Amino acid sequence: MTFVLLLFPSLLAALLAYTVRPYRVVVGWANAWLSLVSLGAALAFAALVLAGSEAPTFGPSELLRADGLSALLMVCVAAVAALALFFSPGLGRESQYDGAQLRRYHVFVNLFIFAMLLAVSANNVGIMWIAVEATTLFTSPTLRLGTWPKSSPDPASPESPERRLGQASNPFPQDQRPSRR
Repeated sequence: MTFVLLLFPSLLAALLAYTVRPYRVVVGWANAWLSLVSLGAALAFAALVLAGSEAPTFGPSELLRADGLSALLMVCVAAVAALALFFSPGLGRESQYDGAQLRRYHVFVNLFIFAMLLAVSANNVGIMWIAVEATTLFTSPTLRLGTWPKSSPDPASPESPERRLGQASNPFPQDQRPSRR
């Protein structure tokens, strides 16, 4: 049951943000308050670990597991998620984003939180891998919050955020690449 309380609130928050059109401030606040349910579940797992009890499992063939490391990561992810949602744009403060952008932000941030919590609680390498890949998919639309879809550049163009991130991490800038002779 605690695994449901850990994972379900972020899915519920994403569904709420997706279904309520246009974006309303109450949706952002509901998302923030729902994140505290996940934080409470993560703290409950940490308390079980500190009490020395056996690691709880859930699902067919123990698909989810909360051992000591998982519980620590759950608390970290849920705490950062709660802070991020409470300080999200559009929660009663002046925002540079319109309603559609705020709605998209809350949908994808909550899906990202779900994928992160699933990744740290998975007891199966395949499920963990899928969850980690899902975090990448859910992060991409939030990186381009101010530009997408209105003036979305081609990912190969120099203006795209993905290309700029790739160039920033390139150890060989264009003029310093080793020659291929």
